[in-house]
Amino acid sequence: MSGSDTTQIAETVLSPFRALVEPYLERIGIDKAVLKDPDAEIPDRKFVELLELISKEDDGLVGIHMAMKLKSRNWGVFGHAVRNAPSVEAALNIMANFINVFSQAVEEKVVVTEDAIGLSYRLSISSIEHRRQDSEFSLAAIISMLREATGADIKARLVQFEHAAPGAIQEYRDFFGVVPKFKQPINTIMFSRSVLAIPMVDADPRLYALSLRYLSERLEERRVECSVIDKISYIVARKLTEGVPTLAQVASAMYMSERTLQRRCNQEGIDFLHLVDHVRHQAAVIQLRKSDRSLTDIASELGYSQLSAFSRAFRRWTGLTPKQYRDTYKEELH
Repeated sequence: MSGSDTTQIAETVLSPFRALVEPYLERIGIDKAVLKDPDAEIPDRKFVELLELISKEDDGLVGIHMAMKLKSRNWGVFGHAVRNAPSVEAALNIMANFINVFSQAVEEKVVVTEDAIGLSYRLSISSIEHRRQDSEFSLAAIISMLREATGADIKARLVQFEHAAPGAIQEYRDFFGVVPKFKQPINTIMFSRSVLAIPMVDADPRLYALSLRYLSERLEERRVECSVIDKISYIVARKLTEGVPTLAQVASAMYMSERTLQRRCNQEGIDFLHLVDHVRHQAAVIQLRKSDRSLTDIASELGYSQLSAFSRAFRRWTGLTPKQYRDTYKEELH
């Protein structure tokens, strides 16, 4: 997946700082509507650009200041999994293993030494030169999430940043509990292995299990190298419950103009209406084969206002009614 394609969940992280970030969104080419849309994602490159712009004009430590104020709920399911992990070690593993559900342009790994444990962090878009705020935001977020999950004032044993040292470092010491090392090969935050014995506060095992299941499924989707047809299909499938999306609506979700998307479709020989029809066909087959939901519910989820319309479309696709198809498939299972 190229750097231009990677995206980052926006609404849950940015909306708590609406007054701060909104004036800058238009300047980096992002519609402020992302602050209200829970499904909105923005290019990772734009998120980095946003933080750097704010740091130059408003707050030189905006990365740390934002991260220290965020709660697990602001990170969506990813945050809930961390918050409800059974141990600090499990929480660190979730951060490393599932960060790409939240943001696809980063690499995060668990680092273990004889007397310390922590995470390394790297932005994988090498062409982004100025990335200080993103690095500071990310390491600050790691320790903030651990502090919320344990209710303990955990201090770092070691903090390393790739960028050069800023003018003042006292606030870094106050927040992390240690003076960071700068101009290092990779961003890293390490903790004494004694933190592994700190219990989690009110962790919910059931919510943890559900969160892991969802994150695993989403990670597989994120890892797929998406062509234009894959991206359109994914967006159409996601929006069908609201009605059949138009080309303009899909283009908006892909952060491009309708004309640009139409040109991309023409280049790849994609007929948009035919593709929408194909997505509905495939979704219908899966629902009929793998669920016992009512035909009316399935029709509604696929964007049909009436069961009769769904039945006509399904007969056109397969030569069978939805009921006949389901009955035939179930007979084949036995």
